Amino acid sequence: MGVKMKRIDVVSVDQYDADFPASNLVKTIAWLSAKLAEIPEEHRENATCEIGSVSSWEDRHYACIEIAYSRPATKEEAESAARELHAAKMAHEAEERLQFERLKAKFG
Repeated sequence: MGVKMKRIDVVSVDQYDADFPASNLVKTIAWLSAKLAEIPEEHRENATCEIGSVSSWEDRHYACIEIAYSRPATKEEAESAARELHAAKMAHEAEERLQFERLKAKFG
């Protein structure tokens, strides 16, 4: 089993959010630089900036920006993820068993 990676979201903003960068290029570059500065230097190489659009009413779209990076999960994060996965598997199995019992009662 390899090292589990954790995605860290730096910012996720929509065009109408107060923190969305200005249309002025100098201000936008400053905004992006400030977001990059929030990322630990050792993880900047795998940082991503995704620029997209969000659909709205009447086929309208507006811009969105997501900046994130990945880092190795801490031991605690990996253990928590493993517990959550185990709990989800157990819940799924319990639901399947309940469904099996219902079908067995129905078609016996």
